[in-house]
Amino acid sequence: MDLKLLLCMFLVYQHNFKVLHWKAKGHAFNYMHDLANTYYLKLETDADTIAEICISLGIDPVSYMECAETISSSEMKFLVLSANTDYEIETFLSNSILMFNNMIESMETLITPDSPIGVKVELENMIAYYYKQANFILKRPSED
Repeated sequence: MDLKLLLCMFLVYQHNFKVLHWKAKGHAFNYMHDLANTYYLKLETDADTIAEICISLGIDPVSYMECAETISSSEMKFLVLSANTDYEIETFLSNSILMFNNMIESMETLITPDSPIGVKVELENMIAYYYKQANFILKRPSED
């Protein structure tokens, strides 16, 4: 895992949460709709932070076209949600948890003893947020 691939992951997963926002369906619609929007906005902010980290380390961030090429050639499997599917609460939760766990694992591989302290702190803060979401918040969803 490298920072460019992590940035691609955040951009793809940001879009996935927009899809979940648009295509939420069922008794928990309001809960999913609002939460997907919250996650979309959080991922937008975190993707920007990762892009700025890249720039500070002399690494060019990726365009959407480069991101598509990067993920298609990567050995890592990315979850890409279809906008042609409606998402009920069970699928919403399982996909969200899967994405957050993928992000956490990827960020953990980038934190090394040689990591600049600012990079380490930013990634650790992101890990803490997504860990809490995947292991606590999404494990007990609202009864919308």
